[in-house]
Amino acid sequence: MTFVPADRPSLVLFVAFAAGMLGVVVLALRRARATPTYYLALGGYLAGFVAVVAVAPLASRPLPGVPLLFASVLAAAIALAASPVGGRLAAGTSLTVLIGLQAFRLPLELLLHHWAARGTVPPTMTWTGANLDIVAGALALIAAPWVERRRAIGWATTAIGLALLLNVLRVVVMSSPLPFAWPLERPLLLIAYLPYALIGPLFVGVALAGHLIALRRLWCHRAQ
Repeated sequence: MTFVPADRPSLVLFVAFAAGMLGVVVLALRRARATPTYYLALGGYLAGFVAVVAVAPLASRPLPGVPLLFASVLAAAIALAASPVGGRLAAGTSLTVLIGLQAFRLPLELLLHHWAARGTVPPTMTWTGANLDIVAGALALIAAPWVERRRAIGWATTAIGLALLLNVLRVVVMSSPLPFAWPLERPLLLIAYLPYALIGPLFVGVALAGHLIALRRLWCHRAQ
């Protein structure tokens, strides 16, 4: 399996985008008055993730590394959202911000579409294939100004965005070089190469944590 690297301009854009997403996470931790333990956990997790991608031959031997990395992204996102820091973010961050955050998925999907045209990712990873996540980004952008006044819009937008994110996870797994995946000519190999693999923790992980924290805020408001 041959990996086709991204062109230099789009790769630079992706790295800048990933740095911005990391900045969002750090700012969120500061806003939630996270203890140093959280920062150490974040740094340690990202360092471990990068080390595994750098050392393990994930492209040629995806098992068990690829599923474990996928699982680690989901576990980290759920743990953050369910933690006291996630609770403070839910209590102290407006729905406009929590739902508007998901708008980052729109430019990300445009970038993936560009990479699909180049052959860096398979066509299944964009809206011409099985990934409709661009809808989540556009919907978040449209809905964000209204969600504080109409909570039903917040519930609907979060539910749709979460469903589309679950579909992304399905497409990622089925597009990867796994024994049970779709028989693609060029499977998805981003997880096997840096910096592309950072799309997992810094984009998918942030999207999932953001949805779960938004649900916590919506639920708390409902209970009041």
